[in-house]
Amino acid sequence: MARLIVGIAGLLVLAAVCHSSSPPPDFNGRPRGVSKSKQSFYDSSKPFTCLDGSRAIPYDHVNDDFCDCPDGSDEPGTPACSSLGGKFHCANKGHKPVYIPSSRVNDGICDCCDGSDEYDGRVQCSDACKELGAQAREEAKRLAEVQQKGYEMRQDYSKQGTDKQEERRVSLAELEATLKEHQAESDRLKALKEEAETPETEAKDAHKSAWEAKKVEEGRVKAEAAFRAMDTDSDGSLTVVEIQARAEFDKDNSGDISEDEAKEWLGGETARDMEHFVVHLWKTISDVYVDPEAAIAEQAAPSEATPAEGEVPPAEEPPKAEEKSEEEGMPEYDEATQGLIKVADEARNAFNGADKQREDVQRQIDDIRKQLEVDLGANNEFQPMQGNCYDFTDREYTYSVCPFNRVSQKPKNGGSETSLGSWGKWDGPGGNKYTVMKFENGQNCWNGPNRSGTVKMRCGENNELISASEPNRCEYHFELITPAVCEPPPPPKAGGADVHEEL
Repeated sequence: MARLIVGIAGLLVLAAVCHSSSPPPDFNGRPRGVSKSKQSFYDSSKPFTCLDGSRAIPYDHVNDDFCDCPDGSDEPGTPACSSLGGKFHCANKGHKPVYIPSSRVNDGICDCCDGSDEYDGRVQCSDACKELGAQAREEAKRLAEVQQKGYEMRQDYSKQGTDKQEERRVSLAELEATLKEHQAESDRLKALKEEAETPETEAKDAHKSAWEAKKVEEGRVKAEAAFRAMDTDSDGSLTVVEIQARAEFDKDNSGDISEDEAKEWLGGETARDMEHFVVHLWKTISDVYVDPEAAIAEQAAPSEATPAEGEVPPAEEPPKAEEKSEEEGMPEYDEATQGLIKVADEARNAFNGADKQREDVQRQIDDIRKQLEVDLGANNEFQPMQGNCYDFTDREYTYSVCPFNRVSQKPKNGGSETSLGSWGKWDGPGGNKYTVMKFENGQNCWNGPNRSGTVKMRCGENNELISASEPNRCEYHFELITPAVCEPPPPPKAGGADVHEEL
């Protein structure tokens, strides 16, 4: 029993030692490190209840540099509960109040601008809150002015965009009405064209048929004449012997025409009659056949004079391209057919001109429809950026962002342009989808994916591409400032104060 009494007494002494150091003095009527919003939880007239509700402790255990509460809420002004994620509140009068990890309390470094985190006297922290607060208010004022001006420009952008979209809709309606007129005129002229082309086609076909019939007849006359010339015994049959008598049928130029060679010219037979010769053999034989009368006439023609000794012969003229004789070429159309062709040509020209106008109007309609399909923002505020490009140059490349069209890069010192993506969609988070543009399916990376681009936008007084990077392979990130994303600035606080002070 005596040992038990001694043990209990020892524990009481140990507890007294643990809580013997006096807590830091209250700060502005509340424990140091406690914000004004939590002051009601720290009432010195009664025990302190841990903020997690787990237990109550004597109030003088608050800020005694010993962790009593499981959540560390009894040590807001000391580093005792830093392992539990304790937070120290910097009042920072004249600037912005902040929370810092309680592990930074009395660590020899001034974290709070008012120096309240370093109260043990080891370091002296000057109060820089007024100076920093003034700078912060000046910067906040500047940003507010930028936001205000940007928002006014955004409203102007929205008006421009809405007016432009309405203008496009009006133009679309007018063009669609015009297209109907052009379509009707094109249909009318197409009917006239087809009406004029029918007799033209019939006349031209008749002319061609007559010419082809004449050619067939002339060819038959030539074939029959050749047959008679080669049928030396006039028995109505062309034989192997008669073929062998013709030097032009010596295929291998051996000086002798064998029986097999002769039979080959006769289609494998020893003799052929005139009809078979004209219909089946003449087309092949005509390529080598020599007309005896033409050969005699060529031999009788005077030869070119031989130049005298010392005389320079005249320069040979280059051979002229073989011209088709009138006999080989189709003759001109008669006057009646030429008249029909002229009428049809005029009808075709009239139709082609009208149809081209129709196609031009249709093209304009398609372009406007594509423009109207583009999502230009909740109030068309991005329309003024449509059709424009914004560039940024770093040490190696010039990057170009063309909203609703494409993004690309080009070597600064020359070279071909590389597509980093075509317009894909708005890709901002949650309810702010109009803050991020996504461009997709750019040029393929070697042994990798297609390039893509993400453009993040923030408020600014003008449209300017201010950065470009490639955080991941073939994925490009851009930052663009623009009035189109400027939100209305918050209303000024009562009394004109822009900084909340914990008093």
